[in-house]
Amino acid sequence: MLSPILQAGTIPWSELPPEAKWSIHIDVEGITRTSLYKKMYATHLEEKMNELAKEFAEKTGLAMPDHGLLSMTVFGDLPKTSLEEKGDDNEMMIMEISPELTTSIRGMLEAAMNKDGDDTDIEIVQIRADQADMFSIEGEIILALDEQTNHLCVGHQREHITKQIERFRNDETSTSGRHLLETFKLPKGTLACFVGKDIFQKSGKLSPQEARILQMTKGAALSMGESDDRFFLDLVLVTDSAETALQVQRIMAGIQAMAVLTVQDPAWFQLIQAFDIRSRQENVLVNWKMPVDDIMKSIDALYKP
Repeated sequence: MLSPILQAGTIPWSELPPEAKWSIHIDVEGITRTSLYKKMYATHLEEKMNELAKEFAEKTGLAMPDHGLLSMTVFGDLPKTSLEEKGDDNEMMIMEISPELTTSIRGMLEAAMNKDGDDTDIEIVQIRADQADMFSIEGEIILALDEQTNHLCVGHQREHITKQIERFRNDETSTSGRHLLETFKLPKGTLACFVGKDIFQKSGKLSPQEARILQMTKGAALSMGESDDRFFLDLVLVTDSAETALQVQRIMAGIQAMAVLTVQDPAWFQLIQAFDIRSRQENVLVNWKMPVDDIMKSIDALYKP
């Protein structure tokens, strides 16, 4: 049975923030509550996380708060080919954080400003602002820490960040954190999502097949999460016609078939074969779901030397 996002048809682009053509949201706090994360943490992540916390404490003199990052949202209004690509001036990252992490970040910023500099230090300058404490990093990035609402905003445009802080303080949550999950009516259990429109103008360092898919795609919505002890991934690609959608579906099915034939590690076989790819009208629908226990068996196999 198809999930709600695949049954919904056209993606509600009008509900994106007015200044955004693409938006990514991750409900970090929700992810830490899933059975998949708990099992992953207990078997593969706990030792590494403890090492990171120790390193953080040694460098900053502060304890790393448990689950300090609650959610993260990033959005922008220019085409983007990869997460590494330099963002546009209107791109912004919003982090919903705990009061403890707010205190830790403030301490880190104050320590960085008071530190005797050398050639390797990052230049951090505090900016006078009414709504929140703002800092300029290397004269290019603006960081705003709002202790009233426990949000951290990072971007290039001071006026845009100021407006965002005002939205939080006025409880206008249309562009913030986890409310995106309700706005886009994504499947039950969704913990991370991407929605974008008209952003795939460049192919970047992609294979010819991948580049062709992007060139024929007008927009996309991707959701990931956990529901009923199953982890799921739902993807909708929007094209200009049913014929184009069928072409994209066939290309993606070919990529999947080639991956199944060439995969060397048996642990990957079940994961790749679980993708269901189909087309409906102008949309390409991709659904992947698997019981958490089966995913852990594959992950455990991949971790084995």
